[in-house]
Amino acid sequence: MFETEDPLESNAIKLKIIHSIRVANQILHLGKILGLDSEKLEIARIAGLFHDIGRFRQYAVYKTFKDSKSENHALLGLTEIDRFDLFLGMPDEKAHKIRIAIGNHNIIRLPEIIDHDLSDPDTRFLSLLLRDADKLDIWRVMIAHVKKGSTGRQDPVTQNLPLSDNVSLKLLEYLDNGTPIPLSEVENVNDYKLFLLSWVFDLNFRPSIEAALRRKIIRQLSDTLPASDDLKKSVARLEKRLGEMACYF
Repeated sequence: MFETEDPLESNAIKLKIIHSIRVANQILHLGKILGLDSEKLEIARIAGLFHDIGRFRQYAVYKTFKDSKSENHALLGLTEIDRFDLFLGMPDEKAHKIRIAIGNHNIIRLPEIIDHDLSDPDTRFLSLLLRDADKLDIWRVMIAHVKKGSTGRQDPVTQNLPLSDNVSLKLLEYLDNGTPIPLSEVENVNDYKLFLLSWVFDLNFRPSIEAALRRKIIRQLSDTLPASDDLKKSVARLEKRLGEMACYF
């Protein structure tokens, strides 16, 4: 359905397929460490597998993975689930938990004040767990991708953003303040890497934090950025902050 003869576009679609499978595996791994029972693990696996299903329709229609230039891919995913009756026969309560997790997996942070949809503790837990699993695999994808170097054209995997030789110093303030960077302030590929680095502030479970530390996510991403004293200081503070977070959980 979403086949294309363009190698770059085809690779982008394949990456999303692999990513979806790996997020399903990642969330299972985290869930087992956290002691979830078999029913909750199954719900988590389904949420991981379908969390990015909206990406395929998004790319087919708009030729981008950038929500601001197309549609919110999480909400588009819920439409696709309904369009193909993917949860047909699933108990309503189970389907509702998964839908809420998918619908909220890409917002900058879950609201501190619990709204109606997230008032159920299991639903909120699932939403937080999906967000962590998604981050861990997106970091894997992006680190491998940016280490390959430029393709010489705007890349759908990095949101069709232009290349740059600079780092936006204004975004380092977010890292120094412990705040996730809004995607709306990202203007180029280097900014996007900083955006990904700022995700460490929204990790929600100790196994996720330990995985980020073990994989040296911060160092691997920051090593692909232009060297500067300001960046080095921000990265050092970020690494310290992530290490401290592991002690809080």
